[in-house]
Amino acid sequence: YVQEFGERNNIETEFESPQNLPGLSPRSEFQVIRIAHEALANIRKHALATEVWVKLENTPQGIAVRVKDNGQGFSFTDYQQNSSGHEGLNIMKERAEGLGGTFTIVTSPGQGTEIRANIPIEKVRL
Repeated sequence: YVQEFGERNNIETEFESPQNLPGLSPRSEFQVIRIAHEALANIRKHALATEVWVKLENTPQGIAVRVKDNGQGFSFTDYQQNSSGHEGLNIMKERAEGLGGTFTIVTSPGQGTEIRANIPIEKVRL
């Protein structure tokens, strides 16, 4: 999907996943995929990015999903003060938190954006 996204949108993409990623429960797998899809949709709609990185990582606590772009970024302070109008970000946060995880955003104008969803191991395993 990441490769097709790049080809359709003329964005250079890179996907990384470790060989030893634990098997995901069906619910976790669905939510992780939807978080990545929503992040890519936001990039397509808003970021003006030319490069995107999608990475799955093993962590001591579970797994992390990271999606990073080199686009225009946005004011995180503005988002914190008024999250309405940011439905995609809110949905990703709800999906991660619905699995008992966390969702973080690192961004600033002109510096791109990185989202990270951390899913705890007890929700990840089959």
